[in-house]
Amino acid sequence: MLPGTSIFNAGRIELQSGTGAFWSFATDASDGGNLDFFNTTYRLGIMLTDVKGEGWMRGNSELLVEGFYSSVFQGPGDWLAGGSLLLRYNFVPQDEKWIPYLQVGAGGLWNDVYKDRSQSFLGQSFEFNFQASVGLRYQFNERWGATVEGSYRYITNFGDAERDSGLNSAGAMVGLVRTF
Repeated sequence: MLPGTSIFNAGRIELQSGTGAFWSFATDASDGGNLDFFNTTYRLGIMLTDVKGEGWMRGNSELLVEGFYSSVFQGPGDWLAGGSLLLRYNFVPQDEKWIPYLQVGAGGLWNDVYKDRSQSFLGQSFEFNFQASVGLRYQFNERWGATVEGSYRYITNFGDAERDSGLNSAGAMVGLVRTF
C-alpha cells in the first residue's frame, strides 16, 4: 500500500463470510423451548470514515449489509434466512494487525419455525432481527483477514402475531475478510 493509506480509509470495500452457532435462552421464567442453529453469513462493508483519534479509541466507522442463512439443529423448524444492516466501530491500532470491533444491527428474516404451534417465540413467517456483537479481526496482509465474533440476537414480530415471546440467542462465529 502507499504510505498514508489504510484498508480502513473511507470508501474502502470489503467482503466477509462467517459461520458459527447460536443457542437460545429464556429471559423470563417461561419455558419457551430451545431453538439452536448454525449460521452462515455474508457481508459487504464500506468504510464510512478514515481512522481518527488517539490511543485505544483510535478507529473508524463501517457500514455493512449482511445476508444470512441458518439451519436449525435443536428445536422446531428447519431454517431462518434474512438480512441486516450493521454499523461497526473498528478500534484500529497503529500496526493494523489485531483490530477489535463493536457492531449493532437490525433487519428482517423469514423462517419455517412459526409453523410449529407448540412453540411461542416466533408466530409468523416474517420476523425482525436485532443484534449486537463484539469481535476481533486479525489482518494477514492488506487483502486478507480473519475474524472471531461473539453475538447476541433477538428475533421478534413486535406482537403482530398471536405468538411472540421473542427469541433470545447468543453465539460465536469465525470468518474470513477480503479487502479491496
